[in-house]
Amino acid sequence: MRNRFWSFLISTLACAAACRADTLTLTPDRDNTLFQSSAGNLSNGAGIAFYAGRSNQAAGIEIRRGLMHFNLSSIPAGATISSASLRLVSENIGQNGNRTMILHRVLQDWGQGTSNASGAGTTATTNDATWLYRFFVPAARTTSPAWTTPGGSFDAA
Repeated sequence: MRNRFWSFLISTLACAAACRADTLTLTPDRDNTLFQSSAGNLSNGAGIAFYAGRSNQAAGIEIRRGLMHFNLSSIPAGATISSASLRLVSENIGQNGNRTMILHRVLQDWGQGTSNASGAGTTATTNDATWLYRFFVPAARTTSPAWTTPGGSFDAA
């Protein structure tokens, strides 16, 4: 009887160790806002705010897309992720109230420069992501790596 008890206890502990669940909280290691612009030179890489959605603040800057990047290297290889959640808090919802946001996986790498903007964007600095460029080069815009699709290349699904 005693041997059965120890076998049961060891089996239970082994299963518990193999079946454990962990919670991991991640903070973005970079973020940026893309401002719709035919010139492709507006951004908000280092600002304290994060913008997303439609706006009537300035002519030609109707859509703002927020980008966030998370470093996932702390997730063990072979781990199974059973759920994930993202919590954003709106500080300025304007006259339209709460809105549903849709998340998409970005398909190309992008940068975060030192631009610091309000809701209408400001002139992009070196390596900022903009509506047209993944890594903006102010001194030689034509050499800036472009998005495959203006407004950022992302998986629509």
